[in-house]
Amino acid sequence: IAERYGINEQDLPKSVLESKKLTPNVINEQMTKITEIIRNGDIMTDKIQNINWENNIVVFGNADQNNKCSVTLGREQRGFREELIGQCGKDTNIKLSPILMFGNNEYWVEYAWIVEVNSFQNKVNVAISLKYNDKKKTIQIKAIHCDPQRLLEQHEVIIPPTDGNKCDILETFSTNITSLNICANPDRLSKTKHLELKRFIEHSHELDMSQFDKRNYYYVQASKVLDKWG
Repeated sequence: IAERYGINEQDLPKSVLESKKLTPNVINEQMTKITEIIRNGDIMTDKIQNINWENNIVVFGNADQNNKCSVTLGREQRGFREELIGQCGKDTNIKLSPILMFGNNEYWVEYAWIVEVNSFQNKVNVAISLKYNDKKKTIQIKAIHCDPQRLLEQHEVIIPPTDGNKCDILETFSTNITSLNICANPDRLSKTKHLELKRFIEHSHELDMSQFDKRNYYYVQASKVLDKWG
């Protein structure tokens, strides 16, 4: 490099990991500590219960629709919390992936915790991004991610794919939604569900209705309407 470009190695820009002193070992250590926190049901339950998911948590939806049906899943905050708490504890299978986040001319690493939530067709995945605080030895819940492709791109900025290191986000992240709307007030949620149901019915011909849980709210309501239409 010095001979060809006249630049010394120490003058080259640092990689994301080097500039933040986040070596692979540090990232692995932080993932191990976050996993321990999630498996400690009491600590994680307290985190989940004491955050306002409707107002304080950003939801990153699917920015590239590619003419697909836009489906926003509406969830009542209490039920959403219960689902997350049910996936904490020592016996749970925890999936974490480091991702790079940007904001206010800064960048940092968060860890995407892939979880399951109830949706139109049984269950879908979303990712809860967690930031580790080395000084306080704890985590902060930062955002919800609904787009696996975007997660993969944010992950590969930190850890580029190689033959021996390939992220499996796309294989483990199953979804049929493009965004998530969490409401603390059930009355506001009912309005959201009305809009979702309208979209669901409009695009029902694109879905395999035989795969739906017959107790599912959207399946029951849509079936009533579709039956009337013949």
